[in-house]
Amino acid sequence: MMGWMILVGAVVLVVGGFLVTGLFGAPYVPSKRKELREAFTGLKKLTSKDVVVDFGCGDGVVLRAAVNAGAGRAVGIELNPMLAMIAKWRNRRNKKVQVKCANMLSVKLPEDMTVAYIFGLDRVMRMLLPRLKKYAREQGRDIWVVSLAFEFKDMRPVKRRGAYVLFKISG
Repeated sequence: MMGWMILVGAVVLVVGGFLVTGLFGAPYVPSKRKELREAFTGLKKLTSKDVVVDFGCGDGVVLRAAVNAGAGRAVGIELNPMLAMIAKWRNRRNKKVQVKCANMLSVKLPEDMTVAYIFGLDRVMRMLLPRLKKYAREQGRDIWVVSLAFEFKDMRPVKRRGAYVLFKISG
């Protein structure tokens, strides 16, 4: 009997986590490694000075791709506790990767962030833009935003490559 209760509880947690993520962010869709390589080399070339923050990091594939493409560090922010655990586990040996289980709209951002990676629905993009603009102003430097499939409605992209769009938020 106890085994069934644990199983049902686990299912409720997993399904609930995905429902919460779906309500507040984009659905979980894993990014493709080949496209990420192109985004981090052809769209926005990463260097060891770059700190990439993945807003809604899912299983952490973007974090690994960013570090492999040359970023000095990558930080993932994931609302879904199950996905955050998976991302932490998949990146457990990589000292350049950190994963936080938190809300992207309220978590403290790293002071050295230079690149934001976003796969977010239009409403997420609308909510995140003021936060990124404020951050760029406060830090006094430009922030590059690599977005998969979605755009900031009132901003002109710097560059496009496939489904990826690059934006520059001036600091």
